Amino acid sequence: MPNSNPRFNLLRYFSLASLLVLVIATVIVGLLSYARAREALLQSSEEYAASIAQNLSFQLATDPRFNLQTADSEITLDSPNTAQSLSDLLPGRLYGLNLDKVAVFDLNGRIVFSTVTGDVGQIESQNEGIEIARTGKTFSEYGNIPQDQRPQNLPGAFIETYAPLYARVNAIAPQNIIGVVEIYRDVTTLDNELTRSAFLAAGTVGGAMLLLYLALLLIIRRADRILNQQRRALETQNTQLQELQQYRDDLTNMVVHDLRNPMTSIIGNLSMLEQDRAQFDSEQQAMIASSMASSDEVMTLLNDLLSVSKMEQGQITPKRDAFGAADWLNARAARLESTAQRGGVRLLVEVVPPNLQLNADKQMLSRVVDNLVTNALHHTDRDGEIILRAARNANDETVISVQDTGEGIAPEDVGRVFDKFYRADSNRRHTTGAGLGLAFCKLAVEAHNGRIWVESKKGAGSTFSFTIGSGA
Repeated sequence: MPNSNPRFNLLRYFSLASLLVLVIATVIVGLLSYARAREALLQSSEEYAASIAQNLSFQLATDPRFNLQTADSEITLDSPNTAQSLSDLLPGRLYGLNLDKVAVFDLNGRIVFSTVTGDVGQIESQNEGIEIARTGKTFSEYGNIPQDQRPQNLPGAFIETYAPLYARVNAIAPQNIIGVVEIYRDVTTLDNELTRSAFLAAGTVGGAMLLLYLALLLIIRRADRILNQQRRALETQNTQLQELQQYRDDLTNMVVHDLRNPMTSIIGNLSMLEQDRAQFDSEQQAMIASSMASSDEVMTLLNDLLSVSKMEQGQITPKRDAFGAADWLNARAARLESTAQRGGVRLLVEVVPPNLQLNADKQMLSRVVDNLVTNALHHTDRDGEIILRAARNANDETVISVQDTGEGIAPEDVGRVFDKFYRADSNRRHTTGAGLGLAFCKLAVEAHNGRIWVESKKGAGSTFSFTIGSGA
């Protein structure tokens, strides 16, 4: 028998998922490595620029050759001779510091010194770096300029840092901020090294993960082969079980059909003996009654086996007709009244509304109710009560229920009472049946597109209920 279940290809999904994780992890490691390296480089540049600014501030305030002190003994970069004095003296002070460009701004953003010819005198009115440096903080940013767009003497990849300049009376105590120094550092070579390092880190991690992936791939391939072998074995077993199930069903049907005829003959003969019971003594009458009861149980078992087998194979289809719920349930109660009276149990019928109509297979549902009531009688003590109900629920469904005041069902048995051949543990001596009655009820209700369930508590009785769905 061909298998229609989809096969989960473990190897394929593992390969795709692992390769995706491998690529993502490699890219993330590379990006993180590059970002951390650039962050460290920016921090180093800020510290370096702050050190240069501190040294330059001290020189501007203490070296009289710069001549930046006003008549009020204040240090300023706004004096007319500032640009000239800075141009004469600063280049020598900056020599050997490995800086690609240095510019000094006064507080108005005007360039008073620059190592790039032609910058002096220009004003940068909107510059984030200058604005931040005016607050006393050092600011750096990473830049990259294409070859054909670079200004004179500027590198391709660079770090631009802005640091505040202070008016100082000594090397320790700063006064007000008098300007901003801007420093460019060429990091083109270093940036290439950072890129290579990032690729190397990503490649190392990627290579390690690739080795891990290959190792796991071998394991998964082995597991996939084992799973496939087990799947094929299960498919073979399933086919064999289905064949055995079909064989069992065929055998059951054959045995039931072969046994019903002699059982019918036996029951007929016993019925004739019961009619002539007056000619037998009390012991013989008891033997006839016992044989009749046993024969009825065997015939019930045979009928249940045949019905359950046919319903499982879909050979029985409900034949729906309209009928009144009240008359129908009263007829079921009347049929079982004598049995209930012998056990001292009261049978009651409640139908709401009284004119409730049903559309179902009357004969099939009658057997369902008879099974439920008979089951309730087996588990209800003398002076107990069984109520047959029919009503409409909040979902406008027809609900039929059989409620008893019997011994109830243990919680571990509630979920299995409708299983075929399952019998809950019971200490009652008169518990009978082979566990087919409730299985038939479930199949019959489901054939009506309904559902069946039980609500029970040990020692507090049970309520078996089922709905009747609409016809197909």
